[in-house]
Amino acid sequence: MRKFYIFILISFFLVSWAHASADMLKQIFVQAMIAYRAEDYKKAIGLYEKSLQVYPDFAQAYNFLALSHKAVGMDSRKVIELLKKAIELDPDYADPYDSLAKVYYSMADFDSAQEYGLKAVELQPDSVSGNLSLGWIYLLGQSDPQEAIYYFSRIEDKDE
Repeated sequence: MRKFYIFILISFFLVSWAHASADMLKQIFVQAMIAYRAEDYKKAIGLYEKSLQVYPDFAQAYNFLALSHKAVGMDSRKVIELLKKAIELDPDYADPYDSLAKVYYSMADFDSAQEYGLKAVELQPDSVSGNLSLGWIYLLGQSDPQEAIYYFSRIEDKDE
C-alpha cells in the first residue's frame, strides 16, 4: 500500500512539473515572438535559445531562431542548418521549407529553392508566402513565367 502512495505522489509531482514546463515554454516563446515582431532580433535569439533549453525538440523555435539569425546577418549555411533541424523535428511543418526556399533563392540556388518551395506548398497549399515564393522562384530564378503565373494566381484567387 505504501508503494502505491509513493507512486501517486511521484506521479503528481511529474504531472505538475510537466505542466509548469509547458507554461514556462509558452511564456518564453510568446516573449520571443513579440521581440521578433518588434524586430529586436538579438533579444528574440536569446529567448528562442532559452525555449530550446526547456524543450530541445521545438521545431517552431528552430524556425524562428533561424529567421532571427538571418535578420542579423548570420551566414546562410548556419541558417540552413537551423531550418533543416526544424524540418528534422517536424517534417510536416511547412514554414521551415518556405524559409529554406527563400534562403536558397537569396543564394541564387534556384533548384534548391524550388525543391523546398514546392514542399512548403504541398504541406500548406493555401500559404500566401509559399505561393509567392514559388512565383518569384519560377519567374526570376527559373525563367519560367507560366509556372510563376500559376503560383501568383493562386494568391490572387485566395483574395477574391
